[in-house]
Amino acid sequence: MRLILIHRKLPTRAEMVQTSGGWHTHLAILVERANGRVPMAFWTVFGDIEQDYEKRIP
Repeated sequence: MRLILIHRKLPTRAEMVQTSGGWHTHLAILVERANGRVPMAFWTVFGDIEQDYEKRIP
């Protein structure tokens, strides 16, 4: 199964980075819970993922 999430009309690069990292984090936590595992804290996951999006989004 595959989920595609599209969040449009983010006005700045900073908002794109933050929103992308936020969605990625929420979905990663959802996957952990769906598999019966206790996920890491949101902000712990978000910090690492946000850094990845800083590199990905021009």
